[in-house]
Amino acid sequence: MQALLEIDPGLRPQQTEALSPVTHEAIAAPTNPNTLGSPLVGEAVQVIEVDPTIAWNEDQREAHLRALESTGFTDEQLDTTIDTMAAIGLPVNRVRRLSRESNSRGMEDVLGSWTHAGPENGTLTAYELLDNAERVGVEKRFGTYGHELMRANTPFNAENNDVYGGEAERLEAARYVEQLTDQALTTDVHLNGYHKALVGKYRSGEIDINLLREETSAIVTEMALVNRGGLEAVEERQLRRMEDANRILRMNGRPEQPVVRLLSRRDKDGTMLLDGADKTLVKLIEGVNNHGDLMNHIDRVKQAMYSPEAYKLSRARVEYREQVDQAVFERQKAFQDRVMAAYAQIQHDRMMMASSMKMNKKGELKLSVLGTLEDDEDDEESSEEI
Repeated sequence: MQALLEIDPGLRPQQTEALSPVTHEAIAAPTNPNTLGSPLVGEAVQVIEVDPTIAWNEDQREAHLRALESTGFTDEQLDTTIDTMAAIGLPVNRVRRLSRESNSRGMEDVLGSWTHAGPENGTLTAYELLDNAERVGVEKRFGTYGHELMRANTPFNAENNDVYGGEAERLEAARYVEQLTDQALTTDVHLNGYHKALVGKYRSGEIDINLLREETSAIVTEMALVNRGGLEAVEERQLRRMEDANRILRMNGRPEQPVVRLLSRRDKDGTMLLDGADKTLVKLIEGVNNHGDLMNHIDRVKQAMYSPEAYKLSRARVEYREQVDQAVFERQKAFQDRVMAAYAQIQHDRMMMASSMKMNKKGELKLSVLGTLEDDEDDEESSEEI
């Protein structure tokens, strides 16, 4: 679920969430292969047959969403919701119903929710707060629908093998989320304010690890779509603390904990290597095959959805991050080049020294000052004198 909460210092506003109304018991319950998600124990379940055909392109996604039952929307609100969800590019075939609800008492800050259990199985709900332009901008609407669609396409549901390209690919995505969750718990560095609240509830026993992982997956996906700068800052802090944590583990003779990235990274040649949440997004979004495709796709979605002013600001932030990233890479590469040049010089000096040395008749190494061999006869004469 999406909501506005107090966020971690240093991260931008609008990147906050609230707990999903689906309980962690529901997530942990056995899955019925003929329905979406896991039913609540002992509850009658509305059986919804799932069309195995995936609505990949934008027109198919829009057609699928417009054919669904929808309640509580005006025509304009429904158009905005469907256009946004179709443009994001994540599969929508798990969505079986669209709902719009008011922010009732206790739900004042909620933006959206996904239900995958019980009679409302497969329902994606948008709340009135999403239309409050003073509190929620179009960027947050983009992030909210990305968050809830990731809940629909969770890698922890075997029924989503098709959208990931197979069971092995889905399990790889699930393992990544498990490791990212463990990394956040080890470092105590959270993705955003909502994630911090979730971790607190997990530590107090209010939710279980399954719900924490589900929401971690949705949050990192949302931020990869709309707040990559914030995610980069979190990654830097997590990696720094993981280095310290693994150093302590090594000192105590214990196995190190796996370290995962949150976003793609550069190799030593400057090529972007697909990693982190980007890798999952590339698996899920039709027509996106690499990091460059993903960045272009996100840019196109923002250009279509944002106002000219908001898009200009977003582009300025992206370009600034790219400039900083390039400058950091160039400094690191220059340093590496200097280190390699110094190492090569040391190796060269050693080879030159070795080539100017030769064993004399006594088996002693003699070094010629001018690069020529010393006269072995001098050694013989010295020996005779002794």
